[in-house]
Amino acid sequence: NSGQPFVTDEGNHILDLHLSRIGNARQLSMALNQMPGVVENGLFVDLCDKVIIGYSDGRVETRDINEGTVSEDRIDLVENENLFSDI
Repeated sequence: NSGQPFVTDEGNHILDLHLSRIGNARQLSMALNQMPGVVENGLFVDLCDKVIIGYSDGRVETRDINEGTVSEDRIDLVENENLFSDI
């Protein structure tokens, strides 16, 4: 934000931290959430069993943490087509 603190509409501050690798995400999440004034963090530990990642070239990767699998599919993208037209 041009070097200025980002403040929400409610007056709360949001800090954006870029880490190369997190060794123990669960431990870091607990440590952050125990700090006075911290409401939540963006680590999302234990919130889902599957992650679906979409890529701009049409590849779709699904990672299932319970099964330990990674599968990849492809969606044929049509230029200027509204993917959400059925909603």
